[in-house]
Amino acid sequence: MHLVANEPSRSWAKDAVGAPSPSALPVLLVTDSTDALGAMTQLLSDEGLEVAGSDDPTLAVSIMRNSGMTFHTVILCLEDSASDEEHAEALLNILEQGDSPVVMMVRPGSGACKVALSRLPTANVIRMPASEADVVDTVMRAQGRAQRRVSGRKA
Repeated sequence: MHLVANEPSRSWAKDAVGAPSPSALPVLLVTDSTDALGAMTQLLSDEGLEVAGSDDPTLAVSIMRNSGMTFHTVILCLEDSASDEEHAEALLNILEQGDSPVVMMVRPGSGACKVALSRLPTANVIRMPASEADVVDTVMRAQGRAQRRVSGRKA
């Protein structure tokens, strides 16, 4: 099991002054793969995003539930249990309770892919393998769509 948090200053921490902008919020990475955790943390860090997450989905969900934080985006990447529809459904049920947009990375034809396509906007589903540019674009667009959705409710 591995846990990551790539920014020691944690500008999004509870003791930070003022509300952070969405771009300053960390991305929460929920995965069951150590390789995916490392690669995604590096990719998102290179794009200037802070990353919190774990290759133990239970621990990552605990971070979301117990931190009281809002995340830029929650990325669910199921590699080892990609064919397990029930596992994907259960994790997505929990992650969707938060205020953060959810992006799912899935393998075409897997149970997780079926769940993602039935529950999330198609634009929030990344089919693997995917280019780094596609991953970054999808994560950044998900936050923008979430902001527009919230703004529309306030109007």
